[in-house]
Amino acid sequence: MFYLANGFCLWADSHAKPSLRRTLLTATMTNSWFINSGNGGAWGPYDFTGWTVTTLTFFYLVFPLVLPGLQTLTSSQLVTLSVWLYHLQLWPVWLFLSFSREYSTSGLHPVTWLVTAHPLTRLPVFLMGACLGLVRVRGEDDCNLGRGVLHSLLPWGLTGAVPTEGGQEAREKAWGRRVDLGVLCLALLVAGCRTLMRLEMAHKMAILVPVERLVLVHTQLMVIVGLTADGGTSWFGKICRCRPVMLLGRVSMALYMFHVPILRFITAWRLGWPIHSYSTLAVAAATSLTTAAVSTFLFEEPLRRLLQAKSARAQPKPEKPSA
Repeated sequence: MFYLANGFCLWADSHAKPSLRRTLLTATMTNSWFINSGNGGAWGPYDFTGWTVTTLTFFYLVFPLVLPGLQTLTSSQLVTLSVWLYHLQLWPVWLFLSFSREYSTSGLHPVTWLVTAHPLTRLPVFLMGACLGLVRVRGEDDCNLGRGVLHSLLPWGLTGAVPTEGGQEAREKAWGRRVDLGVLCLALLVAGCRTLMRLEMAHKMAILVPVERLVLVHTQLMVIVGLTADGGTSWFGKICRCRPVMLLGRVSMALYMFHVPILRFITAWRLGWPIHSYSTLAVAAATSLTTAAVSTFLFEEPLRRLLQAKSARAQPKPEKPSA
């Protein structure tokens, strides 16, 4: 999907000037190790929205190396580690941005990109998910329920899992409430982004990215954990289990990869349509969704099934017990 989107950008952008450096970084999915600004023209992939994929690639390579060590920890230790990782991804970002004096519209933001896109600075967030994912795989859900509701948003002082009173039904309802609370918090943060950016420009200091790290990271994680533990009791969980939303989830990665290139193809690159027109946005949305569905169902999922079948055949077969 990453290569399809980048190939589309090279074809669609008549002003594109491919370089050997950028092509090699895109081919090896290592762009995010070198991106130093929001324009990414010299180092980023040709489909710049794909920088996230080049960060995730590193995590896929690291995961088999860190998993055995995480599996040796108890569930309580994993919860504790996830909180320490939360603080590790938060406070250095805040300090770096404070000392650099970077903020919205302040320039190319090299420090901002270092702390938000570089694989090493994003690794603690990935490991937070791996820790609590292991806890859930073990069938445990005490990650936060024994604490106050505020700990679902800001996990300070959380040094381990706390047993929760009540049976399975009570625990599921508690997780359901926390899922809906987390989604509401995330929606308010998204709605307030413009206000935070205006505050940044007024006070000439970084606010948006630190606030996102303060609230966004752990709240999203708690929503994800909660959706696996709420027994379908949350309103958001009910919405996510609707067939149209599940279908959207299947094509969401491709939709993310293609929506910006298609919008730019319709406006700036080829057709020259006005970008602020509702008809332009409607056509771009419909085209992006169609492209995402076609690329997912005809390319990504068949290729995934092929690789899974090949991997299954490569696994050693269990020996038959002797008679």
